[in-house]
Amino acid sequence: MKTLAKGCLFLLIAIILCNCVKKKTAEDENTTSETASNLDYLPVNERIEKEEKPINFAEHIKLTNCTITTDYSVPNMLNRIMGIGDDDPPYGPIEKNTLRYFWGGLQIALRNDIPLNENTIIIAKNSKHEFSKILNLRPMIDSSYNNNILGYYENILFENKFWLSDGDDWQFIVKSNNKILIDEKLSQNSVSSIIFDKLDETPFVVNKLRTVYLHKEYTYRFMKKYTEIIVIYYQRYDPSGRYGIYSPIFYLIPNENENEEYFDIGISWNDESVEGEYHFGYYKINELPDEEKMYAVMDFVQVR
Repeated sequence: MKTLAKGCLFLLIAIILCNCVKKKTAEDENTTSETASNLDYLPVNERIEKEEKPINFAEHIKLTNCTITTDYSVPNMLNRIMGIGDDDPPYGPIEKNTLRYFWGGLQIALRNDIPLNENTIIIAKNSKHEFSKILNLRPMIDSSYNNNILGYYENILFENKFWLSDGDDWQFIVKSNNKILIDEKLSQNSVSSIIFDKLDETPFVVNKLRTVYLHKEYTYRFMKKYTEIIVIYYQRYDPSGRYGIYSPIFYLIPNENENEEYFDIGISWNDESVEGEYHFGYYKINELPDEEKMYAVMDFVQVR
């Protein structure tokens, strides 16, 4: 009888303990749920900061030819994520020799009766410089009807480096065996800032890097005309993945130099913790942004 009583007592204690554990687990789940719910109501940048481990940018990014300042502040930039397509051929039969701007360069479209040979070149010139490039034209094939050639085209890179520009439109001439096929002026977006490793002093070679690597120093060059302060932004992502958030991490005052057109600063990323996407903003101090806006930020650098 005593053994039975003891057994019943142990069973009762086990049941009570089990209920306590279940209750505590439920309370913990409610607390976690409430915390997650509270995070959802925070502004996106505050929510990201709470969810992510802080990155020590100052320790792992080396900067030269500039001074870090804490006297200024700017809001985040919201990045509308978009893709870029820059190698599409012209549409339909080419009835007129044309030249047009596309993302990152120029598209040349020529009729199918041109004297096509290895001497077909493009010349770009302004009041300061003249550059030329041999073209490697591709035929446009009409696959739906006898594989006729509808014309020829080439997409070429063109980087309007600001120190090569005279501030006016470039004149472009396309020639084949000294016969002029195109001669027209076309405006090009000036590259007002550029990050590079090695520099080619022609517009037909793109030096502006989209990807840079750890433990290597790069040069960031930008126009004096538009710059008194540089803001380096680092991109995090909205949890939904709909857009990125570029947050300012450094405010830099460039060191003075004797060149009248540009400043150069040096930068290197030296730890895996600072990998990611960066944007360099350059401003006059009285024109610093004062409100958060959404852009399609195409001018970014991927650090790997």
